[in-house]
Amino acid sequence: LPKPRALPQPQPYNVNLQLSRQIAPEFPVKRPLSNMIMRLVLLSSAAAVLLLARTGQSFVLNRNVRAASAHRLGVASSSSETDTTVNDYSVAAFETKRLLSKNMEELLNAKAAQELKASAVYLQASYFFKSLDLEGFSSYLKAESEDERSHGLQMLDFVIKRAGKALVLEVPSMEPQFEEWNSPTAVFETLVNYELEISKSIDACLRAAQEEDDASTEEFMNAFVIAQVDEVYKKRALLRKVSAYSELPGMIFLLDRELGGQAA
Repeated sequence: LPKPRALPQPQPYNVNLQLSRQIAPEFPVKRPLSNMIMRLVLLSSAAAVLLLARTGQSFVLNRNVRAASAHRLGVASSSSETDTTVNDYSVAAFETKRLLSKNMEELLNAKAAQELKASAVYLQASYFFKSLDLEGFSSYLKAESEDERSHGLQMLDFVIKRAGKALVLEVPSMEPQFEEWNSPTAVFETLVNYELEISKSIDACLRAAQEEDDASTEEFMNAFVIAQVDEVYKKRALLRKVSAYSELPGMIFLLDRELGGQAA
């Protein structure tokens, strides 16, 4: 008799495998790591495409903004010229870019020279009164000399900050001025005239900045306008006092004490 054929042995039923295929058949259990990598690659590609799209939009927007600004300023330039100008961040480009016009640079250098000259005049006046044993006048005028000097240095510093060339011009000798002074009144007449000249030069620099539409220089000069009004007022008041006190013997020493207290 033939031997009976052996029946196939049943495979063990994997409950976890069957459940996983029923719940998420699109994610085979045998290769979960490869599918996760593939998904990450797809997400990264999508993010890269989105980033490139946004970058392109912002580039086009910036180019349009630059073109609109150039049109408002009356500057005709092609897109290629605009791109090279905007993207030129080299040291040479910054060194050659002029932020201050040549005319304004010359005006500010001349203004600085005038302030330094005024400083020398005040210093000479200080020693004139020191020779008369009027220490109060001397101390007051020496402080005024330092104030005028600081104004001149501010002018030169501003020229440097605006990428200009600061020039320290020659200050003339004060000997001829000293020879003309024969009284305290004559000294203060000279000082008042200097302050009036300084006022005119401040106005000239301010008008030039306004004509050139140079807002930075205009704002810088505005800081000197009101201060100079006060200086002219003080010097004219002192001239009247010196003229009146000089006519009365000994009264000039009262004013000397007053000015000495202001200098302290």
